[in-house]
Amino acid sequence: MAGNVITLTVPARDEFARTVRMTAVALLGRSGVDIDILDDVRIAVEEAYIHACEIGSTDDTITF
Repeated sequence: MAGNVITLTVPARDEFARTVRMTAVALLGRSGVDIDILDDVRIAVEEAYIHACEIGSTDDTITF
């Protein structure tokens, strides 16, 4: 995946937390990362997304 850029832009609404989490884990999983690291990333991504939703407006978008 080196050299490839993947961008995910979603509305800043809680119902997209699962989409963000699953996308991040699926992309990282393709690199052969250890399952424990995948779990840590899954939690961190979801927490970061939910926090961004809380401080933003539902009219905003969040891009990773």
